[in-house]
Amino acid sequence: MTRPAAPRVTVVLATWNFPEALRLSMASALAQTVDDIELLVVGDGCTDDTPDVVAAAGDGRARFIALEPRVGCQSGPNNRGVAEARAPFVAYLGHDDLWHPRHLEYLLDVQRERDADHVHGVAIAYGPPGTGVMAVAGLGHGLGLDRHPTVMPGATLHRREIAAAVGGWRLPHETRVPVDVDFAARVRARGYRCAHSRRATLFKFPSSSRRDVYVTRDVRQQTRVAGDLARDPDRAVEEGLAAVVEAFATGRGELSLESPPGTPGDVWRRAVRTKRSGPAAPRATVGAAEFSPEAGWSPLEVGAGGRPFRWTTGQAAHVVVPADGTADLDVEVGLAGAVTRAVRDTARITFGGRVLARGPDGEEGDVAVLRARAPATPGREAGLMISVVADAVCPRDAGLGDDPRTLGLAVAFVRASPAGGGAA
Repeated sequence: MTRPAAPRVTVVLATWNFPEALRLSMASALAQTVDDIELLVVGDGCTDDTPDVVAAAGDGRARFIALEPRVGCQSGPNNRGVAEARAPFVAYLGHDDLWHPRHLEYLLDVQRERDADHVHGVAIAYGPPGTGVMAVAGLGHGLGLDRHPTVMPGATLHRREIAAAVGGWRLPHETRVPVDVDFAARVRARGYRCAHSRRATLFKFPSSSRRDVYVTRDVRQQTRVAGDLARDPDRAVEEGLAAVVEAFATGRGELSLESPPGTPGDVWRRAVRTKRSGPAAPRATVGAAEFSPEAGWSPLEVGAGGRPFRWTTGQAAHVVVPADGTADLDVEVGLAGAVTRAVRDTARITFGGRVLARGPDGEEGDVAVLRARAPATPGREAGLMISVVADAVCPRDAGLGDDPRTLGLAVAFVRASPAGGGAA
């Protein structure tokens, strides 16, 4: 399709060296029922064949913009895309995410009906392959489901001029929260008219929860969902939401994709470590192979006695074990504490949606230990997910201090080893 003389929407697609995913996300943008768009693929210091991938789409509406030097997060590409946008409205799409074909149509309908400056919808988010973790984000304010509703950029459309009016997208070292949360909060704070589409039209595959994703280049989930969207997009939404419900039923569901606040730049640094490589804490091993926490953990803290630990920050916290599933695993979880004794009593280990252990059954010094055996499950190429599950409360709301986070267990370690060999 040729480039429209006056596009209605500029789609800004930030990318960095992930052509396998980019091909799929571009296709979902160019397949929109609103076809008078321009697609600005902004490469953040790309060093691979990303420009060729954009050209190979053979669509005059798509244009590659090289951003140099590299910024290292979506803020730089988003600001550049908005600066070059020709349309009155701007929408964003992550290079590893997908849209329902009527995504822009639905958002524009709401914008017109409500005369809104900023419109957002709901995102269905998928945890790492093989984990069964699902999340839903962007449910909106006032529903009583999320203390800090997450507005995902990929589910957003706004008037072009409001980006500059609120100061653009800040760099990660300038904010204590994710840059997308910061941008949406400044839009709301300035009093712009915000509206909700009440539709799930973004399928998100968060790279921040996929360890070494830029090394493995695993797009199996995106490929499957892209096929579902091509065959029957509305059914794809139904199946995605059903998977979210199932995840909640088995303790693997999340209501928000926000990371806990930290000092400026903390959120970004944590995400970078996960996407490529980084230290494991709480420390865990399978034999001599270390593995690290995935979703559901706080940053590393140190207790009064000098013991490092992480809080579980929701219904479930997960670790992915780099094992092939050919042997049973003995698993140990060490609890340095809990928000309350009642929360401690709800502690359990789950695997594949099954509860393997409830409550501590031993001690190791001053740490209470839960022990379980995870059965062999051959063919799990992405590793095995072990989940530490417990109730969680906000200490501030419960009159237990000033901490505003939602916390459960203080976990000192998660360990696993081949069955019978003793946890390392």
